[in-house]
Amino acid sequence: MDGLEFDIWRGAIEGPFRFGQLNLTVNHIERPQRLSDACGGWIVFDGGKEETFVRVDHCKNIYRDRARP
Repeated sequence: MDGLEFDIWRGAIEGPFRFGQLNLTVNHIERPQRLSDACGGWIVFDGGKEETFVRVDHCKNIYRDRARP
């Protein structure tokens, strides 16, 4: 599931949406959103570094860049 962390991040910042066969609801995204708020960041997967913590502002930039066509 390449990029799953960004799909979950999308739910955390944009709200519920359809994800494959699942309607991602507020109940699904509430906890990851709370945890991200508490630690001020998010985990992203990097091919070289594996799991990497990034600050929220940096993650927003990564997400924005990935969303561009």
